[in-house]
Amino acid sequence: MPRAKLDSAPGTPIKFTANNAADPSGRKESPNESIMKLIQEAYSDKDAGVEMIAKQVGLPEIIAPHRKTTILLCGNHSSGKSSFVNWYLGEHIQKTGVAMETAAFTIITQGSRRETFKGAASLEFWPRLATELKGVRGVPDYLQTEFSVSEERKFSMINFIDTPGLVDGHAEYPYPVEDILSRLAHIADLVYIFLDPMGKAGCKRTLKVAETLVRSQELRSKMRFFLTKADTLVDALDRQKVIVQVTQNLTSVLNTVNFDLPTIFIPTGNEEHRYIPNSIESVCKEIEDTISQSVQNAIVSLGADCQKVYDRIGSILEADKTQREKNSTLRFRAFMFISVAFACFSLPLVLLARWAVRVAGMGELDQLGGGAFVSAAAALYDNLDDSLRFYLVGGLVAVFLLLIAAGSFTLRGTTRTLASNRLGQLREHQARLVNVMGKKQELYDKFFSSVRYDNVPATPSRDISPTPMTPLKD
Repeated sequence: MPRAKLDSAPGTPIKFTANNAADPSGRKESPNESIMKLIQEAYSDKDAGVEMIAKQVGLPEIIAPHRKTTILLCGNHSSGKSSFVNWYLGEHIQKTGVAMETAAFTIITQGSRRETFKGAASLEFWPRLATELKGVRGVPDYLQTEFSVSEERKFSMINFIDTPGLVDGHAEYPYPVEDILSRLAHIADLVYIFLDPMGKAGCKRTLKVAETLVRSQELRSKMRFFLTKADTLVDALDRQKVIVQVTQNLTSVLNTVNFDLPTIFIPTGNEEHRYIPNSIESVCKEIEDTISQSVQNAIVSLGADCQKVYDRIGSILEADKTQREKNSTLRFRAFMFISVAFACFSLPLVLLARWAVRVAGMGELDQLGGGAFVSAAAALYDNLDDSLRFYLVGGLVAVFLLLIAAGSFTLRGTTRTLASNRLGQLREHQARLVNVMGKKQELYDKFFSSVRYDNVPATPSRDISPTPMTPLKD
């Protein structure tokens, strides 16, 4: 079936309510937040959501893209994971230096007020996470969600997952830590592995986790390695030795030499540290770029999913039309079989009626108004020998039964088709999907506006009026 166009036909509007106005907390949404909110509404609208329509037509795998970028932080104990989160948020939300046995898997996200959800509440709040970690021992007791009101950097578009520090030795975790980290990595957009230079960068457990994750090509592209707390190595020679040592450890485990190991540390303004390479702002830039790419991917996914569902509905309607035509043909054939059957059975019926009239002493059937057909049938029957009469009647009855069976068998070949109200519903769904696609350019315009104005410095001496841009084509 040819691919249908989804950019012109009218339909029942999808309710797009998000805009750049302030949210309930009084904070103004960024363009990217507004775009992702619109996309979420398009997917989850109870009356006309893409997810709802997709499930109805047998495409349950179509789900809304993640509204926020998820960043998984893992590494050895005391490698600076929590410190990085606190620095990024500008808020001391995560305790630092927590003992391994009391550490939990913590999701840090933005909320309207400072709040903490423990295990069961966190699983209820994050249904996809609950699905991914279903049945894993210890998760409900060692999972929590921290809500922060921070508006620093791009935090409004991020979910951090801070994980317990990894240690060697006889330490026992109350949960399968490697398994959980692997599951979390699959739902994350970025996986940051922190290694500190104080002799723990060679932690075998950390290297084992890295080795497990890197086996997946999908996860390999998400993974980044960082040598943290570089400010503790003021001497350049010592710092180089540590980098070489850590690189050798990673190379032996990852079976590759093609990876970067940038040094990062929390900036304190200490004059001593100004000559130490610090890539922490580059990390922030990568996070920002990942968010931007996620927004673009979400817009593309919305279009692709709408087209996929639209095509599936088209296939269903086309199959139903074909089946209706087939049913009509089969019913006509059955009608012909049954019509001929009763035509063949008419002679035995006439003879039976003639006999009944005689037995009743009412005279002859043709004299009672039987018509020319009755007279002709009676004459034919009377002119036959007794043996031929038997074969004639028996043969006509047999043909009658065979034709009735053929008609019945033909009718069994018909298949139930869609009810008229279901057909109307599917056509309405197609119209709604067309309407969603009509919003796609609006989403791109919002995204382009954020790129044009958010990243272009306002310089009075030059004209920064927007220039027409060619819309992206999927």
